Amino acid sequence: MAGILCGAAETGGNGHIPAARLAPKTLLGKLTGDMPKPLTTNPVCPLCGRQLVPGPTVDEHHLLPRSHGGTATVALHRICHQAIHAMLSEPELARDFQTIEALRRHPDLARFITWVRKRPADYTDRSRWTQERRLK
Repeated sequence: MAGILCGAAETGGNGHIPAARLAPKTLLGKLTGDMPKPLTTNPVCPLCGRQLVPGPTVDEHHLLPRSHGGTATVALHRICHQAIHAMLSEPELARDFQTIEALRRHPDLARFITWVRKRPADYTDRSRWTQERRLK
């Protein structure tokens, strides 16, 4: 790569800045430094136990909701994350379900986990329990 095309004032008249003069964030930083860190090799969803496939099927879940001061997160499948929030309100999560073990003990989530474990790791679907919760 010879450089980047620029105005004459920055380049001495030839229209190019030599690649060696570019600041790291100008070129390579935008390509590598700003990208999210990849998941570790073979990560597993702590809720359902299926392998996490990096990409749009993975969400970060705050064990203690942010609205209640939570900062720690765990990576979950998006469908698992949606099921948690479809079945439990934020006050319920903050009061009774701040651990993965507590979430697994919830009867409706246990039923969901049994169902979702039979699906492929990259399976996506709208949470089928959302409407049930809204009718309560």
